[in-house]
Amino acid sequence: MVVDLVRRAVELPEGTLPVYQAVKAAKNHRGLVRQRVGVVYNQAEARRIAEASIRSEAAAKNRPGGSDQHRAGEGRGAGLELSAFSTLDAMASTVRMEVMRRSARASMTG
Repeated sequence: MVVDLVRRAVELPEGTLPVYQAVKAAKNHRGLVRQRVGVVYNQAEARRIAEASIRSEAAAKNRPGGSDQHRAGEGRGAGLELSAFSTLDAMASTVRMEVMRRSARASMTG
């Protein structure tokens, strides 16, 4: 979003991406954007919160009447930078499979 806004403001061609000559400049830029937006970079904590929320949602969907325990919004307002969509998507697939396997085993033994 930011790149597109700047690109349009300085009339650069569509698809122009930021290129940094120095790694330090890119790191400083990300830090300034995080400060402006008011988020903290802590991927371990962001992933922990996301995984807990995904597990809760998956378990609730596998349990009839369990939607009252659904915590889809957990982690909102934690002030953390979100992981990339591909990271969250892969995590969701893995967690859902684990929950479904556990649920299937429990129904076979129960």
